[in-house]
Amino acid sequence: MEHALHAEGRAVLFADCDDAPETEAARITALLERQVDALLVVPVDETHSREAVAMAAARVPLVLLDRGCGPGVADSVATDNTAGMALVLDHLAATGRRRPCFVGAAGTASAAAERLAAYKAGAGALDAEAPGRVELGDFSLEWGRAAVDRILPSRPDAIVCANDLIAVGALQRLRQLGVDAPGEIAVTGFDDIPVADLAEPSLTTVRQPVRALAAEAAYLLGHRLAGQRNGQQNEQQDGPRRSVRLALELVVRASSAPRATSAQNTGSTRTTEEDQ
Repeated sequence: MEHALHAEGRAVLFADCDDAPETEAARITALLERQVDALLVVPVDETHSREAVAMAAARVPLVLLDRGCGPGVADSVATDNTAGMALVLDHLAATGRRRPCFVGAAGTASAAAERLAAYKAGAGALDAEAPGRVELGDFSLEWGRAAVDRILPSRPDAIVCANDLIAVGALQRLRQLGVDAPGEIAVTGFDDIPVADLAEPSLTTVRQPVRALAAEAAYLLGHRLAGQRNGQQNEQQDGPRRSVRLALELVVRASSAPRATSAQNTGSTRTTEEDQ
């Protein structure tokens, strides 16, 4: 994101809110007091972030990135989490898995909620009881490890994780317990962070189009700022909000290999659209 904005000649200030809506609201207020030209916000919570975001969006150009705060609050750029989860479930079905479970985060950030809802909506096609096999904690390695101990008694054959950190933690715990992944249990992640390809086994995951997200957000901010420069501030601030959803890509690696071939698979088995 910083590179995309610097390419347009803009300086960037960063503020972290530690996933606390109250801190987020204070940071937004502080930035507005510094008379920033625009704001790019990754909201903490779909509901509790809304008031501060709406207030800021009425004053300066603002774009929500990756997560939302409900319709019509501000311009937003995110990925299609529902379609991404469908890619995961279709892949698991194609590799013979029929007893998936979901490990995610208990927060109410829109991306987390969308991934959970998409799992519940689609997992029933694999097993009628699958939508109910859900464990929620946080987006961490530690939670991924702990979740394995909670879900193993239900004998799943796939662990669908809401992000890659959870998935890597799950793989680590399965290995500690001597459970063959993917021979006994497939594991999938979401986001394709750098560690995904370094996990053991390498992690099947859904790739975020990071550069495209940044470029689209920079474009939307630029569009609003251009309106201000042209004397159209009220129109730009009060005009229709734009919502952009970008496609995701499934990256198939060793952690979800079909059972018949997983024993012979020792490396990454990446299959992406550009490889086809």
